[in-house]
Amino acid sequence: MSKKYDVIVVGAGPAGMVAAKAAGENGFNVALLERKPNLTLMDRACAQTLDSPLEYLHLDLYRCNTRDKRLCFPAHGFSVKYDGPYRNSYASWAYSPGGNKIQMGNTEEQK
Repeated sequence: MSKKYDVIVVGAGPAGMVAAKAAGENGFNVALLERKPNLTLMDRACAQTLDSPLEYLHLDLYRCNTRDKRLCFPAHGFSVKYDGPYRNSYASWAYSPGGNKIQMGNTEEQK
């Protein structure tokens, strides 16, 4: 016997998990499909990442509250439960197809 779903989300990365969670919380019967057996292993960034709150531009945008296992967004007045992995990011670089590089943050100043 086959099971019927209102929504099927393929890929349980950050975007897929949030999409499945939002659909389920709004009354839809959801199936979330993922090929990887361990979702807690992060070996790359996918979909969207949050810049580290260590960067001065982001101090008021969000906080990672490890004690209560929540991501807090004080500027917008809400928080979400999060008990998955995270890693502080002190700097990042973006490269254009033409080879230009933009650096955001400074690893030496923020460690």
